[in-house]
Amino acid sequence: MPKTIAHRGQFHHDSIAASPPKRAEHIIGWAAHYLIGTAFAALLIGFWGESWIENPTTARLQSLSD
Repeated sequence: MPKTIAHRGQFHHDSIAASPPKRAEHIIGWAAHYLIGTAFAALLIGFWGESWIENPTTARLQSLSD
């Protein structure tokens, strides 16, 4: 059975600052940060289309609410 957070110790703690650092924590955090940002950007472009990149306005949002 693969080890999960719950298998390695406490799943919830009172203070994140008091918890001991994990190996590669910074790398995992930054990688997740950029992957999530890239995914949201891809969703935005996928939803509004590539033309939105050239003219990123809220006019389309306003036209949807009218």
